[in-house]
Amino acid sequence: MIVVPDADKDSTAKGLLASSMGSAGQRCMAASVAVGVSDIDHIIEQLIEEAKNFKLGVDMGTIISKDALNRINGYIDEAEKMGAKVLVDGRNMNPPDDYKDGYWLGATILDNVDPEWPSCKRRNLWAGTINHTCRYN
Repeated sequence: MIVVPDADKDSTAKGLLASSMGSAGQRCMAASVAVGVSDIDHIIEQLIEEAKNFKLGVDMGTIISKDALNRINGYIDEAEKMGAKVLVDGRNMNPPDDYKDGYWLGATILDNVDPEWPSCKRRNLWAGTINHTCRYN
């Protein structure tokens, strides 16, 4: 998704989160990359606030398997090693009381993701993550 500075911050944040986090991000049409044009800090701040309010079991479901969860956590670790900053970290969250047996990953937002990050470059992550790659002036 391309994000421009004059976009409505509330609807942009809600739309991006709904697309990327719905079905725990495990669908073909999930928006997993946001590319900012110029100064979009106000939209990123709104995105962070909205994501922090997402509730496991209500707004986000489980990841399909333990292997998938481990793979996704590995992608996030790899992005961090390449310089990405985790703005919202959904790893190691406590699952809802009624759903202790699932494989859970909360909303996750990465900033300053290296465009050469192999995991983002080659595939959809199939996870509830937003990877904000860069800002163009």
